[in-house]
Amino acid sequence: MSKPENEMTSTHERTTAETPEGPAEVSEGLAGAPQGPGGAREGLAGTPQGLAGIPQGVAGSPQGPGGAREGLAGTPQGLAGIPQGVAGTPEGLSGTPEGVAEAPQGPAGAPEAVAEAPQPGGAPEGVAEAPQGPAGAPEGVAETPQEPGGAQEGVADAPGGVVVNPRSDARDAHPRAHCAIDADGRITFRLPPAATPHPQLLLRLRPKKGRPETTLHLLDLEPDRADGHLHAVLEPHRALDEGRWDVYLLPEPGAERRRLRPGLRDLRTLVDGHLRDRPSPVAVRIPYVTKDGFLALRAWRRTAHAEARAIGIENRALTVTARLHGAELHEDATVRLRLRGTDTVRTLRPRADDDGKGFSFTAGPGDLTADGGGAGRIWDLFVCPTAGATPIRVARLLDDVADRKHVHVYPAVEADGSAFRPYYTVDNDLAIEVR
Repeated sequence: MSKPENEMTSTHERTTAETPEGPAEVSEGLAGAPQGPGGAREGLAGTPQGLAGIPQGVAGSPQGPGGAREGLAGTPQGLAGIPQGVAGTPEGLSGTPEGVAEAPQGPAGAPEAVAEAPQPGGAPEGVAEAPQGPAGAPEGVAETPQEPGGAQEGVADAPGGVVVNPRSDARDAHPRAHCAIDADGRITFRLPPAATPHPQLLLRLRPKKGRPETTLHLLDLEPDRADGHLHAVLEPHRALDEGRWDVYLLPEPGAERRRLRPGLRDLRTLVDGHLRDRPSPVAVRIPYVTKDGFLALRAWRRTAHAEARAIGIENRALTVTARLHGAELHEDATVRLRLRGTDTVRTLRPRADDDGKGFSFTAGPGDLTADGGGAGRIWDLFVCPTAGATPIRVARLLDDVADRKHVHVYPAVEADGSAFRPYYTVDNDLAIEVR
């Protein structure tokens, strides 16, 4: 079925050739993904039945970008909500075989430059602590999470629900940990039996480049009576500061910590997370795999949050639909477009739903190109629930995608001699680039 002209699509629905060119905006992990029968990505709709008991695709599964999303709602449950019989699933279900994670594939399967190589626009990646916007424009000061060695965090898995990581390499000395998250944000970790009497799980907030680590959380690992496997629970009330948390095994107190590889990650409860209203503060945590193949958590903690959903085009203008969590809209609510790096602000009037939570707004060429500004400008989006209230960032956090920037990539809209397009930052915040 052809799409209406006024509907904006992401790269889940567009090939790389159709996507406008722009540095760091190619949807990594899509073009180079393994292909199954009929061209379908392995592990999705085209996956043949019988692989580790995973069904071929549930018709009623939650939808994601580009149409039907192959959820696994019918997958048999195991301990801690983990489907049974998945540990030996063939490679391809996670999207990337082990050992290839450090060289992500770009369009047509060509490997990208090494992580330490200079980025488009001339900014070296080792200095990428300031997140990069389109065309290399810095997004903020010292916000980009760094991988060991200074490499910027890579793209997480495409939306799915249950993610099976590649099979273990016998030469890899790092232990693996399965994890499952429930609707309340409670994460259960499961590890193989240990020979030491008091093992612990250590969570470390990744420090900004050049700064020492300051925030650690320890969780006791308890053995299961049935098989001796270890488990630890990160409860929802355990507040995690916003950022990226690396996960380690501490064999015993005072011992050297060991980084963990990811096993099965059951994220099904996150897929439709945007449908549940969240109280203040809004806390989000998503287990994901780092660029160098280790288990980590992406966490957000905000007093209130405006969850972006649909982004469309109407009369050469961008229309954004969103929902407020942790606050309510009043009659004097406003949407603010703030020109990054300046004090310039454009104020728009939102169209609010009857429940005071849902709203939409439209930004046209006049809102984004007024005052004769040049190309390369970036507008950050906020909503103020009432006059004088603290602006709330418009972002997309409430699902299973930890790194959205290279997953949802939108085309540019040309109007009055300029082109503008929405994009998600490295923190999954919504912004608009003018070029």
